[in-house]
Amino acid sequence: PIPCVPWQSQTSGQYQRRVHGKEQLYLNELEEILESSAKRELEKVLKPLFTQIARCVMSPHFQVAERALFLWNNDAVASFTSEHRHTILPILYPALNANTQNHWNTTVHSLAFNIIRMFMEMDIELWDKVSKKFDEEQNAKHKEKKVERRNKRWSALKRIAQTKDMSVSG
Repeated sequence: PIPCVPWQSQTSGQYQRRVHGKEQLYLNELEEILESSAKRELEKVLKPLFTQIARCVMSPHFQVAERALFLWNNDAVASFTSEHRHTILPILYPALNANTQNHWNTTVHSLAFNIIRMFMEMDIELWDKVSKKFDEEQNAKHKEKKVERRNKRWSALKRIAQTKDMSVSG
């Protein structure tokens, strides 16, 4: 299984401990790979790599999220992120945003804010652009869900009305 899997509440505690332990080992190994790999090799896997890191950042298990956020304390990771911020920020933004709003652990909150501050200091215009696009996408999704709920309610009312018409006429 891929590390940093989405939280599954129906799994046993023993399974969760094993998975979260593996996620932390994965992140430790990943940091070593990021330090020792050539930049052009990392560029080949940039999107899937940072998509996986974003999943780890969003983990409800504080040690996994914390370890993922600690990657940016490494100069090699921070430098690579700075060079590829136009690709990395749109991938990481939803995870960072979710952590600052919803994560239960205060250390994870402060680490996420530190990375947000780092991105803002790197390129405030990019930050604003990605933030605005994310907000627009979230609003569009919210509107879609609202329309979908409304349509389901109308369909249910129509079925009820048809059932009543049949029982009255029958």
